[in-house]
Amino acid sequence: ELIIDILVAKKFDVKEAENGKRAQSMIAIQDFHIVITDIKMPLLNGIELLHYVKRTKPKINVILMTGFSEVTETQEAYELGAREFLLKPFRKEDLLAAVEKCISFFRKQSAG
Repeated sequence: ELIIDILVAKKFDVKEAENGKRAQSMIAIQDFHIVITDIKMPLLNGIELLHYVKRTKPKINVILMTGFSEVTETQEAYELGAREFLLKPFRKEDLLAAVEKCISFFRKQSAG
């Protein structure tokens, strides 16, 4: 809820999925510029979702939220092409900076 509140306050169009499977279904039928996901999610974890995104819609930028206990998964996510990482707990400024970096990267991809 906090992430949604922060992004909506900045006028971003936000869609929420209650679990990884639902997120996967949404990504399959809608266009997104950025996906923000936790590594630890029910039904389909963030790494599995990242695999799906990179396989099916590689231009989507993925921001992964992670904790210290998920170092192995973080390394795998980096190698798979996660664009940004947010270490939990994160600050509002960190979230917005990560989103802005992804938007900038998306614009560069689209222009080139």
